[in-house]
Parts: sequence; structure tokens; C-alpha cells
Amino acid sequence: MDNNNINKTELKKKNLTGVNFSEKNLQGSVFLKSNLNKINLSRANLDFSIFKKTNLKEANLEDSNIKEANFLKSNLNDSNFINTNLIKTNFVKVNFTDAKFNKSSLTDVNLKKVRLTKVNFTDAKFNNVEINNKKFLFSFLNENFVKVNFTKANFKEVKINYLGLLNSNFNKSILDKVSLDHCNLKKSLFNEARLNDVNLSSSNLVYSSFIKSNLKDINFNKSNLKFVDFSEANLKNINLSYTNLAYVNFKNARLENVDLSYANLAKANLEGAEFKSVKLKSANLNKIDFSKVKLIDTNLEFN
Repeated sequence: MDNNNINKTELKKKNLTGVNFSEKNLQGSVFLKSNLNKINLSRANLDFSIFKKTNLKEANLEDSNIKEANFLKSNLNDSNFINTNLIKTNFVKVNFTDAKFNKSSLTDVNLKKVRLTKVNFTDAKFNNVEINNKKFLFSFLNENFVKVNFTKANFKEVKINYLGLLNSNFNKSILDKVSLDHCNLKKSLFNEARLNDVNLSSSNLVYSSFIKSNLKDINFNKSNLKFVDFSEANLKNINLSYTNLAYVNFKNARLENVDLSYANLAKANLEGAEFKSVKLKSANLNKIDFSKVKLIDTNLEFN
């Protein structure tokens, strides 16, 4: 038997703590109710494998291939998925607390009823994601994440709705055609990030930060942006109508074709900001100093 080729193996209720399966071909294998604590699966082929009710705490899956695999009701606490290639992989009722997905590639992945607390997705890529037509290819639907690190992550056509993402880090990330509506993003960081065609409507962004970020074609309609920091940010084609922007910081920010109709801008800091073609119809401009604001094709309407 080829020691490197143990594909289609079925292991039920086995204790494989600390076992080294590095670079092994485990394609199509089944791990059922097994203990794989601290197992080494780095650079292994795990395509089409099944891990059900299995303990993978502190497992090392770095540089592995995981295509159309299934992780069901398993513990992946503190697991290592760094630089892994995940394609059409299913994670259902999985605990990812403290897991690492740095530089990993996630394509058509399904995350359902998972726990992602303090998970690191730095430099990860989320590709070719669809939610329409009931194709839940990378869905975070109704899940709650806390302090997730998405630094420098690349999101394209991803849908993340009705989700708690408190204190998450999106610094220097790229979000293109992403939906984050009805999410709790309180105290989250988007500094120096690039957001294009992103839906953030009806979301909670209180105390979040977009310092030096570039935002284009963003929908913040009916969101809570109280105390948000947009200093030195560029905002173009943005819908901020009916939003709560009390105490928001627009210092040295540039706003072009932004709709602030009916928004609450009470006590906002606009020092050094530039407003070009900005709509302020029925906006609350209470206690705002416009003396240091550059207004271009913008009419002030005080109630």
C-alpha cells in the first residue's frame, strides 16, 4: 500500500491525536466521531472528504487542498487553514474560534450556523460568490462573528446579511459588489479599505471607522452611523439618506454626489471637508460649523 495514498479511508471513533498525515492523499476519506486533535494535515489532499462530529482542535491544514469537502458539527477551534484552497467546501455547525485562514482562497464556500470568534482572514480571497437563485455559495446568513480579522481580505460578490460582526477588522480590505445589509458592525474598522458597490443599508455602524478609505456606490440608507470616523475618506455616489450621522467625523473628507437627505448630522465635524453635488434636503444640520467646508454645487437647507 502506498503510504502517501490512503484515499477513501473510513475512520470511525478513532483517536488520531497528533498523527502526521502531512502530504497524504486522503481524497474521499470519512472521519466520523473521531479525535483529530493536533493532527497534521498540512499539504494533504482532502478533496471530497467528510469530517462529521469530529474534533479537529488545533489541527494543521496549512497549504492543503479542500475541494467539495464537508465539515459537519465538528470542532475546528484554533485550527490552521493558512494558504489553503477551499472550493465548494461546506462548513455546517462548526466552531472556528481562533482559527486562521490567512492567505487562503475561498470559492463557492458555504458557512452555515458556524461560530467565528477571533478568526483571522488576513489576505484571504473570497471569490465567485452568489446568493441569488437560492445558490448559497458563501453565506454568512444569520450567524454571529466577534473580532474577526479580515485585514487585506478580498471580497467579490459576497452576501453577508443579518449578521453580528462586532469589532471586526476590514482594514485595507477590498469589498466589491458585497452586501452587508442589516448587519451589526459596531466598532468595526474599514480604514484604508476600498469599497465599491456595497450595500450597508439598515446596519449598525456606531463607532466604526473608515479613515482614509475609498467608498463608491455605497448604500447606507437607514443605517446608524453615529460617531463614525470618515476623516480623510473619499465618498462618491453614496446614499446616506435617513441615516443617523450624529457626531460623525468628516474632517478633510471629500464627498461627491452624496445624498444626505433627511439624515441627522447634528454636531458632525466637517472641518476641511469638501461637499460636491451633495443633497442636504431636510437634513438635521444642528450645531454644524460650515465655515471651513468647501461647498461645490451644494445648497444648505436649515430647518
